[in-house]
Amino acid sequence: MRTAGNTKRKESKPDQVMTPEKKEFFEEFLLMRSLRDMNMSKLVFDDIALFEGLLRDIFPRQTSAEKVDHAEVETRIPVIMKKRPELINTPSFFLKIIQVYETTEVRHGVMLLGMSASGKTTILNVLTEVLSDIPGRLPYKIIKMNPKAITDKEMYGVKSDISDDWIPGVFSTLWQKCNSRSSKYNIWLTCDGPVDTIWIESLNTVLDDNKILTLANGERIPMTDQCKLLFEVENLNNASPATVSRCGQVYVSENDLGYTAIYNGWCQLRALERNQDEANILKKLIKKFFDDWKICQTLDKVIKNPNVVEVTVTLKVINTLSMVNGLMKSVPVGTKLSDQDYEKVVTYAIAWSVGGLYEAVERFQFHEYLQTKGLPLPLNKKESETIFDYYIQYEEGKIEYKLVTPEKWKPSPEKGFKFSQLLLPTLDSWRAEYLVNTILQQPKPVHSSTAFIQNAVLLVGGSGTAKTSSVIMWSTKFDSSVELFKRVNFSSATSPGLFQASIEQECDNKMGKDYGPPQNKKLYVFIDDMSMPFINKWGDQVTLEIVRQLVEQGGFYWLDKAQRGNFKNIRNLSFVGAMGHPGGGRNDIPNRLKRQFFMFNMILPLSIEAIYGPIIRFQFRLDAKNSGLSDEVKKVIENLTSATIKLW
Repeated sequence: MRTAGNTKRKESKPDQVMTPEKKEFFEEFLLMRSLRDMNMSKLVFDDIALFEGLLRDIFPRQTSAEKVDHAEVETRIPVIMKKRPELINTPSFFLKIIQVYETTEVRHGVMLLGMSASGKTTILNVLTEVLSDIPGRLPYKIIKMNPKAITDKEMYGVKSDISDDWIPGVFSTLWQKCNSRSSKYNIWLTCDGPVDTIWIESLNTVLDDNKILTLANGERIPMTDQCKLLFEVENLNNASPATVSRCGQVYVSENDLGYTAIYNGWCQLRALERNQDEANILKKLIKKFFDDWKICQTLDKVIKNPNVVEVTVTLKVINTLSMVNGLMKSVPVGTKLSDQDYEKVVTYAIAWSVGGLYEAVERFQFHEYLQTKGLPLPLNKKESETIFDYYIQYEEGKIEYKLVTPEKWKPSPEKGFKFSQLLLPTLDSWRAEYLVNTILQQPKPVHSSTAFIQNAVLLVGGSGTAKTSSVIMWSTKFDSSVELFKRVNFSSATSPGLFQASIEQECDNKMGKDYGPPQNKKLYVFIDDMSMPFINKWGDQVTLEIVRQLVEQGGFYWLDKAQRGNFKNIRNLSFVGAMGHPGGGRNDIPNRLKRQFFMFNMILPLSIEAIYGPIIRFQFRLDAKNSGLSDEVKKVIENLTSATIKLW
């Protein structure tokens, strides 16, 4: 009704005289358009056609109704998006930006909903840049916080049990700063985290017409016209009707952005970073796999057992782009590869991004599917070998497949021989190291600071698949002068505060609010048993919310009383995680956290001879020249591993 009234005042002309019939038709037109524009944004993609049909039935005389013209905003959106080469201005994405703008014009509380990687953050960033570019407006700024990364007391404030002093909360401090009369910005305070009825119900007085935040100490902080409260969430499963009715909602479907726009934008950026010909070839290949062949949807039908972790097609596309970016790092800029070499790179990237979450049997079926497509696969020396048993390498101007051959284990005399602490390289550990290095060492784009580059890897696997051992072996090869390693073990008792403290103790102050590892070193944070934190009654894992905040936003808020509300930037961090297969009592992790990680599955070793054989040979000194053992004894010793397995 508010929108319809504003539209009528805007569209009506004081000197215009209408007949009763024309006036009725005009008001019917305005009401129909307002109903359409204010409700279309809340619908999922599949319901839009149904809603439009209902409007035609209710307003049969209104055959077409043009949208409200927002010339100042609509003309600037393409200009701003052109400045960011990784963005594609699709009609549906453009419409979502306009819908968010229209909602913010009539509401001071807005909820932006949608699946992970649907473009919610990009919509807000583009819109604030557009509004800041309009003459006569104060510049716009987004301040983000995750309400689930801290406790309720740390969010709103609490009285000290010892001194009875009031300890301000992170949100209340931010709210006071955002609503300062002297502020030179239009600020959108964005709560970027899951909704529950505990923390969001406390904002009901802010979201209604009172616009006042009331704290437990009696303080009342009013909302100014320069501030708006936004919620960026995946769903509203735990939100009450009272809260939802106080906000405007915009739902961003996966189809509004779509993975096609993601890889088109990536190729557009790659043309600037590398060269146009390479970008065109990669774009054509990626389109062939995901759009023409529909590889993800086809594999769901061909392979009965699904991925060990549920991942959307969009995330698989993002993983593929990160993998291609990492694999092409060794190819000098300007090098002209053959079409077949580019196809090898994309095929290998898709093998790990799409098929890397399968178990051993399903990987063989995946390899057979690739064979039916006539792709350039490695020439198998054994029938059991698949593309997963190879890696690719650039040499002499060509891309070649190389068989994975782990280095030979050499015992360390300095560490001694302790069986429980032995780490032996295997086929799976070598592959894991190769993938981790490929992702974490991929080059960052020069022409864009906002392009999505994955800076984290997650190893998924059952018990005994050497996830932790593989990461530890990888860390032993670090150059201690420039690299550090930090292991954090998660359990059901791990809280956000404990995780924050464990990261803070590894960092020194650099300048202002910037912190990082000492001596400007690179710190690799290994989060073991990532899925272990307790799931609360709202279905959230609060410890993983602060992990997502650190990975995505690069820091967290100070919890010290004097610094509450200030954001601490943590620089030079990369993340590696490990978790078991979800199901059977084991937790999964949130979709919005999965988006930050390149994930692959660690399978059980096909043979343990390669693990225990070298240990037995070392114990009996079989490789020594003067072992003092006869050939018959040596033969018996070499068969000990296989004999033990058969006996067991």
